Amino acid sequence: MQLHALTIKQGFSSETFVCNALVTLYSRLGNFTSAEQVFSKLKDKDGVSYNSLISGLAQQGFSDRALELFEKMQVEGLDPDCVTVASLLSVCASTKALHRGKQLHSYALKAGMSADSIIEGALLDLYVKSSDIKTAHDFFLTTQNENVVLWNVMLVAYGQLDDLSQSFRLFKGLGEEDVVSWTAMIAGCTQHDLFNEALKLFEEMLSRGIQADSIGFSSAISACAGIQALNQGQQIQAQAYLSGHSGNLSISNALVSLYARCGKTQEAYLVFNNMDTKDSISWNGLISGFSQSGHYEEALNVFNQMNKVEVEPSVFTFTSAVSAAGNLAEVKQGKLIQAMIFKRGFDSEIEISNALITMYAKCGSISDSKRKFLEMAEKNDVTWNAMITAYSQHGDGLQAVNHFENMKKSGSVPNHVTFIGVLTACSHVGLVNEGICYFESMKKEHGLVPKPEHYACVVDLLSRAGLLSRARKFVEEMPIKPDPMVWRTLLSSCIVHKNIELGELAAKNLLDLEPEDSASYVLLSNMYAVSRRWNYRDQTREMMKNRGVRKEPGRSWIEVMNKIHAFFVGDKLHPLADEIYEYLEELNNRAADIGYVQDHNSLLNETEMEQKDPTLYVHSEKLAVTFALLSLPDGIPIRVMKNLRVCSDCHNWIKFISRISNREIVVRDAYRFHHFENGNCSCKDFW
Repeated sequence: MQLHALTIKQGFSSETFVCNALVTLYSRLGNFTSAEQVFSKLKDKDGVSYNSLISGLAQQGFSDRALELFEKMQVEGLDPDCVTVASLLSVCASTKALHRGKQLHSYALKAGMSADSIIEGALLDLYVKSSDIKTAHDFFLTTQNENVVLWNVMLVAYGQLDDLSQSFRLFKGLGEEDVVSWTAMIAGCTQHDLFNEALKLFEEMLSRGIQADSIGFSSAISACAGIQALNQGQQIQAQAYLSGHSGNLSISNALVSLYARCGKTQEAYLVFNNMDTKDSISWNGLISGFSQSGHYEEALNVFNQMNKVEVEPSVFTFTSAVSAAGNLAEVKQGKLIQAMIFKRGFDSEIEISNALITMYAKCGSISDSKRKFLEMAEKNDVTWNAMITAYSQHGDGLQAVNHFENMKKSGSVPNHVTFIGVLTACSHVGLVNEGICYFESMKKEHGLVPKPEHYACVVDLLSRAGLLSRARKFVEEMPIKPDPMVWRTLLSSCIVHKNIELGELAAKNLLDLEPEDSASYVLLSNMYAVSRRWNYRDQTREMMKNRGVRKEPGRSWIEVMNKIHAFFVGDKLHPLADEIYEYLEELNNRAADIGYVQDHNSLLNETEMEQKDPTLYVHSEKLAVTFALLSLPDGIPIRVMKNLRVCSDCHNWIKFISRISNREIVVRDAYRFHHFENGNCSCKDFW
């Protein structure tokens, strides 16, 4: 400004080249009031005058004013230079003004600028940021300057197009050892859930002596989070620290996600609390990470805290929170979150709607799932899968099959998840032939190669229906090696149908594959018990004890007055334990009066039954239902969750209780939902 004053004193302020320099000065300083004052007083404006002001306005984000000057410049017959056109293209890219950008592209072609490296980079950036990837691809093939910048832009573009194979081909053809290219590939793999590939690229980059930047470190840590590779993530964290990137926000966010997804709550909170600045991604990392690692209560606590500090939730935030509420079966919390979603105008977002369908299904309210499904104007394959799975879990196999047929008519393409839902639905209602046809159609009609879980569904389908020899033949003829899920499914059915020979075969293979899984020993022990082979049962228990394997205890829980009440088998720790057992005895007597006969625990022999206190073997679901009847007003449905499969005696007992209490009772066990009403269950005793 002192120099400006000097030019005025000495009479140089009207000289064009001096004014152009002043316009550039004020533009680069962001002082556009002064820049435009100088520009407006200039009598003999030339191309440099316009270029200086247009470039400055564009670089500072004043896109409308910059484009107005560009049009005025053309009217006056003056030619912009390459820097000006590139600046305007950057404005169009940042505002996604694709149509205006294409006009500038046409101008660049007519003016002979299109081969300039600056223009090429700006045009490619325009098409990528405007999501016109096809045009970006076509333009890239015509560029004359194959520099590393253009290649890096296209690496990102192919990642957006979900064409990582093209990215890899382009990457391999890039001769320069450029950290941006490596980082683009690592980030692309991570964003597309190719976590192992991302980590291999990261290690190879370091082995070539290329130092990672903050984006590379954060992408690699995010890849570790995706596969719960905690140790490797901590090693990369140490590398980032030694490289001076430890305080970077993106790296801190990736670490929060890593620890939360690995279930390390204290470590996740430690990183989160030590962050100088937090954004919505920081909060989302905690919420989604805790939800995915099974710490659902923590996820909801963080979500509530996020709202208290008035950080605006995103679609991703709400989806994670709804998922956590569903897994906890907290329908009230889920409805409160839905109200917040509606208030913020996110109710039409398809990802959130899909999560709500699943949430209501997991809370036992299939009618709310159906209502949300019907409200959706747009549905994708995830929507259909959510509804098919919901009907399957609730025992309505026919509705699940109908939705599968409607899904195909709608144009949505079934995937592996779809067929798990359909096959499970057929299994639960005994549609054997239909299920086999659907399984065979996976490869014939849809080009899908069945995965181990699909083979397990067919084994379940056959063995539930009592076709154990056919199930055994199917397992023997499988083109892939049977995994633990297949053998566990077969063993469970052998217990129901008391097929000891096949059960022992399944148990042997299961224990070979998973020698530390308690469920395998429990299933084998139960098979011997129901067959009254007590010595073999005791030997199995002893083997389990010698190997240090502990059984997961049965646990049931229920929400009453916004509080979760949990019960274990024979639980007497609840404050109302005396009242619960007293009322339970009354319920047993009333049920017996109308025909209920207790299955005196077939897993115990006569001596054990005589020696043990019978209350020690009262299963947790009976205690939860009894407590609910004591605590909830008439007319309110009872919703009980259990971590294991409900036993036949408890299932039969709840049927009688629903009749004598005239209450709807919904039980979600480890396998499915049971809707008890007026002495009947939705599963029709087939589960």
